[in-house]
Amino acid sequence: MGKNSKTKKGSNKFGLGQFVWNGFNLTVGVAFLGSLALLANSPKDGGEGLGLNIIWIFIVMALITGSCAFAFSKLARFHNNDNNGGAYIFARTAFGKMVGFLVAMLGYILIPLMLANQVLMFVKANLDPTMATPGGTEWWNGWTTHLGNWKSLVFDLMGVVLSVVFCLAAFFGAKTFKKVSKYSLIVKWASSSFLIIFGVVAICLPSNSDNIQKWASNSSIDLSSFLKAFCACFYYFTGFETFATAGKTIKEPEKNISRGIMIVTVSAGIFYVLMTLLFMFAQSSFAQNINTGFWIPFKGMPELKWLIFAGPIIMIIATIAMRGNMVSQTTLYGGATLQPLSQEGYISNKFSQLNSSHFPVNAMKLNVIIVSLTIGIWLIIPDIIVGITDGKADFININTIISATSVFWIVIYVFVLAAILKYGAKGVINVKWYEGIIYILVMLCLTVVFAYHYIDLFMTGLAANAPTKDVVALCIEMCFMLAVVLLITFIYIFYYKPKYNKRLKTKPALQSKLNYEFRVLDGWLFLRGKIYVSALNFFHKRSKLINNNYDDLTSPKLQKKYDKDTEKFLKKSKKQLAMYLKYSEHVERFNAAHNNNSKKEIFRNNQEAIKFLAQVQSKIKTKPTDYLYLSIASKDLDD
Repeated sequence: MGKNSKTKKGSNKFGLGQFVWNGFNLTVGVAFLGSLALLANSPKDGGEGLGLNIIWIFIVMALITGSCAFAFSKLARFHNNDNNGGAYIFARTAFGKMVGFLVAMLGYILIPLMLANQVLMFVKANLDPTMATPGGTEWWNGWTTHLGNWKSLVFDLMGVVLSVVFCLAAFFGAKTFKKVSKYSLIVKWASSSFLIIFGVVAICLPSNSDNIQKWASNSSIDLSSFLKAFCACFYYFTGFETFATAGKTIKEPEKNISRGIMIVTVSAGIFYVLMTLLFMFAQSSFAQNINTGFWIPFKGMPELKWLIFAGPIIMIIATIAMRGNMVSQTTLYGGATLQPLSQEGYISNKFSQLNSSHFPVNAMKLNVIIVSLTIGIWLIIPDIIVGITDGKADFININTIISATSVFWIVIYVFVLAAILKYGAKGVINVKWYEGIIYILVMLCLTVVFAYHYIDLFMTGLAANAPTKDVVALCIEMCFMLAVVLLITFIYIFYYKPKYNKRLKTKPALQSKLNYEFRVLDGWLFLRGKIYVSALNFFHKRSKLINNNYDDLTSPKLQKKYDKDTEKFLKKSKKQLAMYLKYSEHVERFNAAHNNNSKKEIFRNNQEAIKFLAQVQSKIKTKPTDYLYLSIASKDLDD
């Protein structure tokens, strides 16, 4: 962990290193291989037969989420990220209160859905024999048959109990939360490394030498299977903005959120592509449950037969640690997503209270209640239906909840992309023409995937003689979506609007203060950092040049190089200042039009920008012989 990951003494906020580490661990893991069992495998192995096509599909998804992440990181520079909220702040600032509330609630609903997925796989991924291999035949062969059709309910209730234990970590403050996160991640990555190492071992086995040819020969794809795979796996590339909602827990959020998002997104894309390739070389088909199914090929190898027992045990421990880490983190981020809604009055004021670790404890408690209801809708009720119908309605698998979750992510990303396009059109943010084209293409792609998901869901569920499980799947998802929309509409119309109108009459100053929190920033803090780094690099480069030519500082050739470098820096910095002043005017007008008056702040920043740049330029204009002054200038700037 680098220096950035360490917080100052007495500070409970996360530095860039810890921020990236948490984000990477929230975003990636080896569990995605379970979805590959349903997509990449040939039809005879229970999959869609995408084979090697899954690689370029992953690359496409990485590029699309990377574009969204870039838009998100760019917006983070121009918004007050010292508050919690993430995409809610962007949508609220760009499109107003109703759209902001819609995005906030959709973003929040993702948290319970993610936790429902963790609960689903907490125990079932380790104990359910039917998930071990594509054909459902495992070496411990049907040991849960005595539970009959109620085994899913038993597994999920056990997962709920384990989840409760881990979610308590977030309620004991930053110190406890960091410890639980640290040790669970150590277990997660130690065990994942164990799996990866033996994946490499499996590649070296003679019996696996032609695996990649098998994947290639069993590869087929059409538009329908591509869209299905996209919706099922898109979930694994998302999540970079979830941890960014907790802006109050991050040091220097205007800088670290932007950097952290891009680092996590790029790292996640590389990880998924490499891991998919590794395990395609290692296995000819994927088990939906990689924890147990991966080790079956070692059964016929006496020297490695011990892996049949040791492998699953280690991976069971890994699953508990991984799911536990996700549960504890999403408990915090779920509360952090609700907390800003309380500040603006969408929900009760008591949910805006923060403890000494900047954790919204009351909002986290509300989050636990909502998560419980979501788990009931998506897991417990379907489990009961499965038991009553003798297993005919058993529709819950890894991709069921993941596909529904992907749809919510898609809606949020479309709003974020729409926000940055609006800012670009208004001249508030410098959006280059090619960036705009990319954002529009990504929006169109995401819209097509969104439409396909629901068209496919309705066509499957409403088809003549549709299986009970497909009808239940349609009912559960549509009822859930309808409940979310009705809840958002009800809260906004019957709770927030009367409260807002009353506040305008009785506390107009408070409303002005709240509006001010949603102003677009002029970007001066970010630009100042860029100029500062450029100036330091200039000084360090010039000092090195002086040291290398100390005996000939009066050389005309050296002087010419100095003058050229100086002119280049001055020209670039003047251009940056001119562009900043131009866009700050647009920002001021935009904020005034949205009742977020920032005229004084922008005027102050403009004066500071002009003064700061003048100071930097005066220090830059040194001669080769002014070595002592150059050192002092560099030190002054650094201080």
